Amino acid sequence: MILLWMAICSSIFTFSRFTIGTRTFPIMFASLCWAALNGLLARRYRMERTAMFMEALSVPAIIGAMGMVSIIAIAALSGPFVDGPLVEMDAQLHFDWRLLYQFYLKHPIIMAVSRQSYDAFSYQLLLVPMILWLWRQGEMLWPYIAAYSVALILTIIVFPFFPAAGPYNHFGISHANLEPWQWNFGPYIDGLRNGHIRDMTQTSSGLISVPSFHAAAGVLFIWACGRIPYLRWVFFLLNTTMIISAMIIGSHYLVDLIAGVAVSMIAIKMAPLLVGSIRREQALMNAYSRRKMSGSFPILE
Repeated sequence: MILLWMAICSSIFTFSRFTIGTRTFPIMFASLCWAALNGLLARRYRMERTAMFMEALSVPAIIGAMGMVSIIAIAALSGPFVDGPLVEMDAQLHFDWRLLYQFYLKHPIIMAVSRQSYDAFSYQLLLVPMILWLWRQGEMLWPYIAAYSVALILTIIVFPFFPAAGPYNHFGISHANLEPWQWNFGPYIDGLRNGHIRDMTQTSSGLISVPSFHAAAGVLFIWACGRIPYLRWVFFLLNTTMIISAMIIGSHYLVDLIAGVAVSMIAIKMAPLLVGSIRREQALMNAYSRRKMSGSFPILE
């Protein structure tokens, strides 16, 4: 699945005018691929602990990088903004984004805590796989990676059908005191659509409104660390706060979060199916290695 995704990302640069205007990204991506190959090599020689470390370090980051490229490219093909219908769906749930925004303005401490919780998303993308390695949660690492991949792919597939400029733009809130990610993804999407932006370093991957990948990832982080006694409640509180803060700090509607949680549930259900095939292949390889060492080479079994 990862190799196929790499081929798709390569075709984006081959058959379109998209470019990467910095050498840093290709060098970092090549380094991650090198680390992943070293993980395969370590697993070949049964250095399981080393292999798990290299996989935890590199594979989620590789998937994230390919997701970033895919999101930016597919934004150029997205349909019209659907903020109006999203606001109507929020209203049917008896939720008014503007009332929540006013509440945050009256409570700057909550705003500050929410901002820190929201920023924890990027740190956890790197931290959670390493925690699974450190706590020897090998049986959870690849299910987590599989669920993370499925959630990101589903998010990318849904995104072009439901792009949004975000509540700050939709409700005409002044941009003076806002962070760039709270309002500029609408203009970024417009720039990608009309061809004014083709250098991927001029934008960011934070273009998706529905489904919210912050919400999907938050559920996955809680699920992945749920078996670690000392950390499960820390990650539960941190990511529950992160998911809620995505509405104001991340400029999401309530239905964005609901859709993101639904995506994570689907991904968690699909992960065992993907990991089961991996484990069957590993079992066959281990059996072959044992027969080779014993000098027995049955043709068919």
